[in-house]
Amino acid sequence: MTTSPDWTKRIFFSAAAVNVLGITLFSQGFSNSLGVIDPLFSPDGCALVAVWGFAYLTVAWTYAHTPWTSLVFAIEKAFYGFAWIRFWMTTPDAAEQLAAAHPLTASFFGIYGLVDISYGVFFAWVWWQNRRRA
Repeated sequence: MTTSPDWTKRIFFSAAAVNVLGITLFSQGFSNSLGVIDPLFSPDGCALVAVWGFAYLTVAWTYAHTPWTSLVFAIEKAFYGFAWIRFWMTTPDAAEQLAAAHPLTASFFGIYGLVDISYGVFFAWVWWQNRRRA
């Protein structure tokens, strides 16, 4: 499967937007609203999610020449995807906690893992397609 460079660049842009704008919105401006549910998303953790988003943006124009960076992004997304799965498997009262939480917080914990896993597959695909260029 191939895709045009324009679409690949746009997906990098969307990954950046999801991380930077998404975490800012869902954390309600880097408050501790997510961190009280999962310490991974303390204000500092949310800031690092935004930093990863800026990193995706910087690679959007050079991904074909820096495939190993995309592999690092895929590994990072796998980390968050597994953290999401672990959260749901090890937090027996997660649904109750989220029902009592702000709707943005509940929405975040409902979707972030699926989003991260999807982008992780994309980043792995970018690495695979371009791995021999580096």
